[in-house]
Amino acid sequence: IDHCARLCHAPTVAGLAQSFGSGAMTNSINEISEAAALLAIGTNTTIAHPVIALQIKQAVEKIYNVKVTDVRTANRKGKPRRRGRIRGTTANWKKAVVVLHEDYRIDLF
Repeated sequence: IDHCARLCHAPTVAGLAQSFGSGAMTNSINEISEAAALLAIGTNTTIAHPVIALQIKQAVEKIYNVKVTDVRTANRKGKPRRRGRIRGTTANWKKAVVVLHEDYRIDLF
């Protein structure tokens, strides 16, 4: 039986182990709504984990006091990069777009 561990947990375990010395989660799902900031790298949470996407939506609404109507993610290709004679690309990344209800806006600056 195929499951999400192969798709989403393997990169997370490797990244956490390299960064923090352990591949275990650093927080629980319930802590998402209490977070002051959220950083999601290399994930399409809306598709892979709709329950967590709902938690993120609720956290954005709580933190910024807005109404979120949709959360979308998009894959972005890395850009060409060169270091000396070695050519490569920067890492691929994900872009998250939060769509607010028309009566709301977030002023960042």
